[in-house]
Amino acid sequence: MFDRMQYLVDPPITIKFRISWALQIRDSDGNLLGSFIRKEPVVFNLSTKEARGWFEDQNATRLGELRVKRRHAAWLTELEVYDTLGELRGKIRCPPGIDGVLNRNQPPFELYDARGQQIAASDPLSYPKGLKHSRFETIRKIGLNIKSLNGSSIATIRGSPSTNGCLIDLYTPDIDRLLALSFLMAVFMC
Repeated sequence: MFDRMQYLVDPPITIKFRISWALQIRDSDGNLLGSFIRKEPVVFNLSTKEARGWFEDQNATRLGELRVKRRHAAWLTELEVYDTLGELRGKIRCPPGIDGVLNRNQPPFELYDARGQQIAASDPLSYPKGLKHSRFETIRKIGLNIKSLNGSSIATIRGSPSTNGCLIDLYTPDIDRLLALSFLMAVFMC
């Protein structure tokens, strides 16, 4: 799943009585590669060991996961990205906001490597007043750029002209794709 430069992400599918949802991830030709599953928190304080989201291939094998490291409703959520061996690959800092809903002037999401060095951030999100869609639908409508610290584009998310999903374009071939896709999934789930 992590060997592409372009992905198509279908809108969320609610599963198991709204306890979790899934995003199906496809290649640019529409072939299913796998899914990203998000588990909804049952209690407010989540354990740092509990996976909040994970990637699965078509055989339901976990390929990587996001775990909640720290959460504070008025501040931010920090997620850690782990590979299949349980090794830390990086961290994602999500700005404050209600799950799945964007603030009017959303601060940027930040991406850090395993050593804690910031390597990228999203553009701040600012969208028209009165736009009241889910985060997925809002980003599909207005798009989102992810840039390295030197200002060069690493990735973009934009609406797909042929489906009601989102296209993800990665521009840096040497980027850790598990980390990059985790960052982009965090934008949809935090």
